Amino acid sequence: MNAHNLIHIGLPKTGTTSLQNGWLGNDNVTLSNDGLGSLVEIIRQAIRDDLWYEQIPPIPKPEWDKVVATSQVNIWSSEGLSSWLWNNAAAQEQISKCRWYMADSMAKVVSEATVLIVVRSPQAWCKSIYKQLIQEGGFVSPEEFIQQESGYLSGTLDIRELYEVWAEYFGRENVLIAPFEWIKSDLVKLNSKVCQSMNLCDKTNLFKGVQQANKSITDKEVRFLADLSRQLTQLEIRAEICPASFTKAKQDLLTALRLELQTAHQISNFVDKQVPEINLQLQLNDAMKKHIQQNFIEFLHDYNHEWFGHYHL
Repeated sequence: MNAHNLIHIGLPKTGTTSLQNGWLGNDNVTLSNDGLGSLVEIIRQAIRDDLWYEQIPPIPKPEWDKVVATSQVNIWSSEGLSSWLWNNAAAQEQISKCRWYMADSMAKVVSEATVLIVVRSPQAWCKSIYKQLIQEGGFVSPEEFIQQESGYLSGTLDIRELYEVWAEYFGRENVLIAPFEWIKSDLVKLNSKVCQSMNLCDKTNLFKGVQQANKSITDKEVRFLADLSRQLTQLEIRAEICPASFTKAKQDLLTALRLELQTAHQISNFVDKQVPEINLQLQLNDAMKKHIQQNFIEFLHDYNHEWFGHYHL
């Protein structure tokens, strides 16, 4: 029996790690996630070098991270398939080119597949990306973040384009867009819809073992991390005797602190008492709002109002 194929392409910050960890332990599926790394990086480098698609070096066939001999389902999963890199002053043109190159390359790997796109509320998604930047050592303000990343945020949230690109290669009926809320609270429904799209019996549990990821850091913790990163960076750039030690200490401290905040309680309680109340808001500019309204909100309302009618700016 030929296996069914599922290509999961993100978006970023929509439960990808939870899904991949679940699939790694799921004896119903064969999985390639890290195995897609070479494909994704070769295409990203081609875009950095402003190459035409025909100029891209040969791309090795993706490797499997886990093989189940009796599996009915092969899954390819990478957020890198859906957009360009954030924190790289992304332009709409780069994101569009990335999507076409990724979809075309995957169509050469597997000719027939269901494509799974997971989305979440635009405001919540933008805020999650900002939190990720802070967790990785950034310390820009929300206003600076919007100014610097408006191209990436608007371009990545152009779900109309993302859908059309992948539908061009795999067919409209084979591109499934699902709300992030299903991963958080209704895996049964997600499983049913994906199985239905793949013509699989919904007794096949594709999401067995999927668990919630680490908790999101709070607004207070975001402020605390940003302030700490700013102070550590000032020390780092002024270090004269052993600057490399300052750099390593900063990285180690921020990594350890992030882990504590996401998985434990004592430091979280300390931060909660030390930092004044804050309501972290990202104010999108008018151009972003118009683009997201047309190519995310209105598109998804037309795609399936029952699933996405609660999404608004």
